Parts: sequence; structure tokens; C-alpha cells
Amino acid sequence: PVSTRRAHAILVVAFGERFAPADNTLSRWVLKYGRLARRIMAESAASAMIRFVAADEIYFHGQPILCAVDPRSMTIAALERSLDSQGDSWEIVFSYFPNLELMASDMGKGLLAGIDRFDAASQVDLLHFSWLWPDVGKKLSERAQDALDSEYLYRDHVFDPHCPGRKPWKALAEAEAITAQCLDDYEAYLTARELFYQAMSPFDSNHCLATEKAQLALLDRATELLRTIEAPRSGAKKLSNSLETYRERLVAFTRALWDIDVKLREGSNWRKKRVIAALGFYHGVVNALAKARSHREKVQLCSLLPRACELRAEVYKHCENVHEVDAALELEVNNPLRSSSMVECINSKLRKLEVILNHVNQPFLNLIALEHNLTPFERSEKRAGRSPYEMLGVPIEGDEDGFLGVLLSRARREGMLK
Repeated sequence: PVSTRRAHAILVVAFGERFAPADNTLSRWVLKYGRLARRIMAESAASAMIRFVAADEIYFHGQPILCAVDPRSMTIAALERSLDSQGDSWEIVFSYFPNLELMASDMGKGLLAGIDRFDAASQVDLLHFSWLWPDVGKKLSERAQDALDSEYLYRDHVFDPHCPGRKPWKALAEAEAITAQCLDDYEAYLTARELFYQAMSPFDSNHCLATEKAQLALLDRATELLRTIEAPRSGAKKLSNSLETYRERLVAFTRALWDIDVKLREGSNWRKKRVIAALGFYHGVVNALAKARSHREKVQLCSLLPRACELRAEVYKHCENVHEVDAALELEVNNPLRSSSMVECINSKLRKLEVILNHVNQPFLNLIALEHNLTPFERSEKRAGRSPYEMLGVPIEGDEDGFLGVLLSRARREGMLK
């Protein structure tokens, strides 16, 4: 990424002063082709295909840019300059997507206000929420270590036969009580953290598909344990308040698992949830078997596999769209939308531009979005060789020639090029 002035200097070296376009000419081209890129993306019908988005804002030299990304394909769904990042602005961005079902965010006030005005579920970003735990654990660990050091000093003084004078028995008893309390606090923190991450898993301890009720119960137990912590300045109170405030939003991805469209066969005595639970148990056992390390654990999981396959075969007798349900469920449990970290990848691109440019206009952002959506990934194991639009299933004329091929073919068709 370079400024138009630097781009002009490079073109002078490449083609000479006579043939190199001036920097203001380059700026006009950016405006013209940026508006063309906007029309190409609007006519691609990509917005109608997007059901999940990760959203966040970035401040480009103080100018808010609202960004929404499809986490499965990494398609930039929206990249909009805005006057502010309040709920009204986000509501306009979300209105671009008629089939939106679930949004992941980092708990920003303006962003949450825009989500609440829109008819879609909201998932709190697991990445940002997880950052709250290490700070609390570090403070509790340091406090417990200081308490142990103090207790050892008093204990050495009390039981040292060569130390004359009065023995600090009372101080030792107080130090032991403080140490016991610190260790209890740290143990409560560790248990609460384990419950939190257990609640964030698509499966429970029995490899069955987790339910929203069970996950909320785990979060409530974690909140209660954090409230028992008496250590000052540990941040446990703030963390417990956040858990209580966002408990419903933390498990929104589980709701998506159980909301998959199931069509039962006529005369079936099964229910929709039973079909999803049966297929979910199969995927839970298979996923656990793939992650198992010890031989004993693999043997135990293999003993569950025949029952899981039997249930899955039974589903085929009662469900009409079993293949669609199975594929959708496999996608959801292997790639659950619990984080908005994908949008941070796009923000990192804009951060590079911030070093070079003082401001960006909307046509420039349109070009960035189109270039990203039509450029195949190179290093990703899952996406290598495919572009975001290709993964989303959006056909674009001229995309075999990449980003510039699409722009130029459309420009020729509209008579913008001779």
C-alpha cells in the first residue's frame, strides 16, 4: 500500500515522466473504479447469502470505519465510513443483510445497541471475553504467593531455636488464615474458568450436543464461584458481572445448533430435537476420537461409536433432509461462531494503510473490499487456492483474471474504457 504521490513516482520510473499519470489522475481513477467496485459487489447478491457476520469498528485517524465479515468464507460483507459508531450507524450496516441470523461482537456499546435493534441473535466474542480471565488469575496467583512467603517467614521465626525473644505465634496464625483464604480464592477461580470453557464447548462431558439450558447453568455456577472470591483488586467482581450480563449472548451459538431446519417423514414419532441430538452425538464421539491422545481414551470412545452409528442410521428412517441436516450440523460444531477474531484480520489490513494515508474515502474502501473478496488465499490450510467469494458461492464475471480482471471487464462493458 502506497500513497498516490508515491505511486506516481513509481510509474515515472517504470514508464517515464511523459506517460506516467499524475497523482490527482490516480485519485480520480480511485474514485471512478471505487464506485464501480461498489456496483459489482451490490449486484453479486453476496449480501443475501450471508447468515453470520463478525462485526467491529476501526478508527482510521479518528474516522470510524464499520466492518462486517462472514467468518466462514472471510468475505468482507461491509466496509463503511461513518460519522460515528453508534447504534443508528450499525443498524444501517446490518440492514444490508436480509437473511442475517447470528452476529458476533466484542461487547462495544454502540455495536450492541445496533444489534439489539436488529432481528438477529448476538454472540459475545469469546476471544475478547477470554482476555478477562488471565488478568484475574495473575493477580490471585501473586497474592497467594505473597501470602505463602509471609507465612514461611513467620514460621521460620517461630520454629527457629536460635532466635531469642517473643515468638510471633499470633502473626503466624493470621498469616496461615490469609494463605488459606488466598488458596481458596485461587481454587475457586480455576474451577470457574474450567466451567466457563466447558460452557463454551458445543459438546458436554458425555459427548452429547450441549443444550443452552445446561450451558447457562455452568455459567451461573462459574459466576457464583467468582463472587466467593474475597481478594481485593482481583477483577473477579468485574468478571462475574460480565458473565451475568452477557450469559445469554455467550451461548447464542448453541441456539444455532438446535435451530437447524429438520423435515420429518410422515408418520414419524421422532421430534426435531431428537434428530439433532442423535446426529450431534455421532459428531461428538467422532470429534473426541480425533482429539484423543491416550490409548485408554480411544478404546472408551470406540466402545461408544457403534451406538452413535446406530442412532445416526436410525435418523435416516425418520428425517427427509437428513443429508442437509448432517452437513449443516457438522459445519456448525466444527466451526462454531463464537468469536469475532476474523474481523480483526481485516482491521490489521487497514492498520497498515493508516501509517501511509491520512484519510480514506468510501470508493477506496470499496476497492479494498473487492480486492480482498476476489483474491485467493495462499497460506490457509482450509482456504488455500480459493477466494472469499468463491467459498461463499458468488459467481463474478472475469474473476478468473483476478481483481483487476473483474474491474476491467466490467469497465469495458459499461464503456468506461476504449
